Amino acid sequence: MTRGSYASRLHWVGIVTLAILIVGLSLFGWSLRPASGGFPQLPSPPQLFPAQSSGPQQYPVNLTRTGDDSATLLVTSLLPPTGPSWTLYVNDLGSGRLCTPTGDIPVFGGGSSYKVLPEHLVRRSPATVTTGLSHVVAIDGRGTLYVELCWSAEAPVQTNGAYLSARIPLLLPYAPNEADAAPDRVTRQLNLGSGYSGDYNIQSEVHPTSVTSGGWQWSPRTPGAVPISFTAVNTSDTQHDSYQAFLSGIVFGVAGGALIALVQELVAPFRSRQELRPPEPGG
Repeated sequence: MTRGSYASRLHWVGIVTLAILIVGLSLFGWSLRPASGGFPQLPSPPQLFPAQSSGPQQYPVNLTRTGDDSATLLVTSLLPPTGPSWTLYVNDLGSGRLCTPTGDIPVFGGGSSYKVLPEHLVRRSPATVTTGLSHVVAIDGRGTLYVELCWSAEAPVQTNGAYLSARIPLLLPYAPNEADAAPDRVTRQLNLGSGYSGDYNIQSEVHPTSVTSGGWQWSPRTPGAVPISFTAVNTSDTQHDSYQAFLSGIVFGVAGGALIALVQELVAPFRSRQELRPPEPGG
């Protein structure tokens, strides 16, 4: 069969229609695939060392997810300042940055506010905090301790479809050998930013001490020196992923049937030529 005779025997309208159908169905089926791919791998969380002028303090540490790979970390002190200035040492800040707003900030619970003065971030030698640390930075400020850190990527809390992973930062004594420098009360909280905590099934061993509609909280009964690696699965999203996988399988199945029909169209001229070939002499 010559090239011209083969091409003339093809049904080009059907072949083009099947090719467009296969490409369209494949792209549509790919778009329907489940978004979840397991728990994301997180970087090491930062370690916080608040330097006290005297006496223990009360520290809320709030980690809030702002996107699939971004977050903010807010560190405050509930007690009045014990001196004109303070320093918060941060080890392993990674890709995070200082993004504390300045001006009048509402006090938790509402009804009043206090002024946050500008802070600045400087690098210090690890020996100024404790041994065995690296990449230490110091955040210096005045007035009430109020520090907000931000990550636009590689945050200590991330989501991958239905899977949520978080590593709550540690808050440790600045001077381990000085008892009065150790923080007395540390409350750590993980906020979803968007979503409902009731949709999540907790997978980690260290369970929160309380649950809100938008997150989870660990009271001072879980000391700030205890690492918290939190994982949870959104059951509503997993059900949606199962439905998406079902639809994607159906679409890919139809695309596979169209591909078989296209192959049959391409080999049809060969089959027709064999059917038209005269029988062999003596056959």
